[in-house]
Amino acid sequence: MVRHPWWVRTRSEPKYEVRTLDYERFDARKTVFGSFEEYVGPVRARELLEQNRSRRVASLAAGEPGLSLVDRALAFGAQTVWQSEAQQTLYSWTSPRGPALEALNPERRRLDASPERSALIVKRAARFYGALMVGIAELNRGHVYSHDHRGRPIVFRDTTEPVVTDRELVIPESCRWVVALAVGQDWTAMMGAPNALSSAAVALGYSTMPVVAGSLAEFIRALGYNAIPCGNDTALSVPIAIDAGLGEFGRHARLITPRYGSNVRLAKVITDLPMSVDRPIDFGVVEFCKVCRKCALHCPSGAISLEPEPSFQTRGPWNRTGVKMWHEDAVKCFEQWQRETTGCSICVRVCPYNHADTLVHRAVMAAIATTTLFNRLFAAADDLFGYGRQVPPQAFWAS
Repeated sequence: MVRHPWWVRTRSEPKYEVRTLDYERFDARKTVFGSFEEYVGPVRARELLEQNRSRRVASLAAGEPGLSLVDRALAFGAQTVWQSEAQQTLYSWTSPRGPALEALNPERRRLDASPERSALIVKRAARFYGALMVGIAELNRGHVYSHDHRGRPIVFRDTTEPVVTDRELVIPESCRWVVALAVGQDWTAMMGAPNALSSAAVALGYSTMPVVAGSLAEFIRALGYNAIPCGNDTALSVPIAIDAGLGEFGRHARLITPRYGSNVRLAKVITDLPMSVDRPIDFGVVEFCKVCRKCALHCPSGAISLEPEPSFQTRGPWNRTGVKMWHEDAVKCFEQWQRETTGCSICVRVCPYNHADTLVHRAVMAAIATTTLFNRLFAAADDLFGYGRQVPPQAFWAS
């Protein structure tokens, strides 16, 4: 079991609806990161890039709070692993330390334990390496990308270990389990979003992801099994995390967890180590999101849906077809990132699920998980008490 508060219920099936006829593996090239210029056109893409650069220069020259040299330097430092070759090494599909692994386990012994015991061992190791949350699910191949961002097909084949070539990526048929990992972000920094401090919190999350996933993958390899560590690549992180019992999907199309809201980053490790799996959970998120709408109302670009109900209607080729959810306009979102020069994260800042773990908020979360009667009242009270307001950068540096 994933460690959750008492009001969180488990389910036999994930809390999302799939229309099998339309549910195909998604091509990673269709994400806004892979095809932004195609979606907006080269002229608009260059225009946004120039606006981004101009504002960066102007804000640095003016020492603009939240965008000053010291604020941007914090983000630059936080990117160290994420924006370096270290990330690629840590996300390697086979051990980057082959000789050392061979020396550790020359006879290639395998962990001989029950699936339940193996799950406990892996979860404890994941938390040791820095995971805030960890869950395990059977790998749904429908969540695995059909192609990576370079256009290489991702295929399953009866091989003894993962294979990576310039032509394709091969996952062994035996890799039937996935470990979902969540890492935290500094909430004081996130409360300033959008600025360079919230960007730093996000960047450090992305730098932490490969450290946790890569370390856990090496641990599993040392136990004698295959392990494929992934960040946002290879497979869709949110549905995997939902399958593994980490949370539910929210109106903003991101994961919401019981303790940390959306203030997490997700990674995963695909493996052939047999483990007992966790069950999906339900704590009233979808029902609350129907009436809250706070993320959508505060979204400066209008990227988040204001529709009252989730639907199968997509908003562009960047959306996954065949899934009933609130689909976002990822192009509008990414354009806003460029205008801000720091990314955005307003939807994370204003979400009521991100509050501090106090007695009052526990009571509210328990009520939301139990009944929908007070959802509108709780959403209104969140605004009334001023939660989700942007805090000045001085609050971070003084903390």
